[in-house]
Amino acid sequence: MGGLEIRVERDALVVPKLNEAPLPDRKGELQHLAADFQLAGIQTLVILRQFHVGELDTLVQLIRAALLKSKGPLPNKRNSWWNAKLLEYGVEGFLVNVQTDRKVDTVLSSLVAALVAFGGNSASDDADAPIHRAHLGKSF
Repeated sequence: MGGLEIRVERDALVVPKLNEAPLPDRKGELQHLAADFQLAGIQTLVILRQFHVGELDTLVQLIRAALLKSKGPLPNKRNSWWNAKLLEYGVEGFLVNVQTDRKVDTVLSSLVAALVAFGGNSASDDADAPIHRAHLGKSF
């Protein structure tokens, strides 16, 4: 597979190379893992092909440290914490919270298209005014 990406989405784990749906979790174990990842500040975990067992052990120790400090650093500082720690310990087989290619959700695209089609308020209009349908020529 050339590596594996795991994303945390709504208390579930998603592996995009397998399926965009959350992994099946009959016993709820993956939900607990997803919750621990979120507490540790992990939104995406990429396991590169060249990782080795020593790096896996280091990653587990870093996750444990992050969970112990979960009330400490602010969420916006978590990415820099992870980058610094992975660099400090020489971990090259794992990436945490890196920007990955994601499929665009068609629901969002449809919503934006509907808003454009039905007009909406321009920046110069009153923001509290109701949105009216755009006039497209003849009215019946």
